[in-house]
Amino acid sequence: MVNLSNYRDDPLYPKIVRAVASILEHEKVVVPVEVLVRMDLLDRDKLVDWRHGRVPYLERVIRGNLTRLSRLLRILGFHAHDLNLKPSWTDYRRWGKGQSQALRFTKTGEKKLEQAYATHFVWPGKGPFRPPAVKGQKDEFVILGGKPGLFTTRSTAAPPGPASAAFCSVAHPHRTGKYASGALGRKTPQPQNLEPPRDDRVVNKPG
Repeated sequence: MVNLSNYRDDPLYPKIVRAVASILEHEKVVVPVEVLVRMDLLDRDKLVDWRHGRVPYLERVIRGNLTRLSRLLRILGFHAHDLNLKPSWTDYRRWGKGQSQALRFTKTGEKKLEQAYATHFVWPGKGPFRPPAVKGQKDEFVILGGKPGLFTTRSTAAPPGPASAAFCSVAHPHRTGKYASGALGRKTPQPQNLEPPRDDRVVNKPG
C-alpha cells in the first residue's frame, strides 16, 4: 500500500515528478488528466473526445491497469501536498452546445476516484512556482529542456507530517470489486496543444 512514508520509492514516482515539473515550468495549476497526457498514458485527441461527450468515461481510453491508475492518483496527491499545492475540485462539464452534462472519469462512478481525477492542484504563491525548502533534502534535479528542473526527484529528509482530512480524501482513492484490473486503450499518444477548458467551474478555490 502506497503511503506518505514510502510513495517516493514507487516506480511511478519519478515519472509523475517529471510530468508535474514540466507543467509547473509554465503553469500554476497541475491537472491530473494533463499529467496522464504527459506520462503518455492518455492521447490528447482521446481527451478531447471525452470532453465533447464522445467517450462514456475517461478511463476507457487511458492506457494502463486500473489499479496502477489509482496508485498514480494517490502518489500525485502526496507529491502535490509536498509541493504546497492546494487542492481545488473542478466541475467537469461536456464541451459544446446543448444541455450541460457532467462528465465521468470512471466506469462505476466511485465518488473518491471521481474526486481524485477532478481535483486540480494550485500553486497559491505570487509569481512562478517555487519548491518548498526542506531541511536535510539532497537535490537530484529533473532535467527539462537541458536545464535543471524545478524541484527534486528524491529527498533524504524525513517524510512530511500527517496530512489534513481534506487532502486525505483526495489522495486516497480506491476501487472495489472486480473493477481493479484490466487494460485500457491502444493508440500511441499524439502530442498537440489543447487549450484549458473554459467552462470548468472551480468550486473550492485555494485559500
